[in-house]
Amino acid sequence: RRTAKKGERLNLFYLAEKLGCTVEHLEHNLTVTEFFEWMAYFEYKADEENKAMKKAQRQSKSSGRGR
Repeated sequence: RRTAKKGERLNLFYLAEKLGCTVEHLEHNLTVTEFFEWMAYFEYKADEENKAMKKAQRQSKSSGRGR
């Protein structure tokens, strides 16, 4: 349980940095639901970026084979 809380706290700092506000501001103005929606969004975004990177790597490897 302690690890989850630590991870949530780190995510709060990450979100504050992205939104350009303080953690204190988020703690007073962000609902738990919105916080978890933001975390889901960032996870989705990271997954999409990883997929795009893997696709580019595959294309790069296949285009280099004909040389």
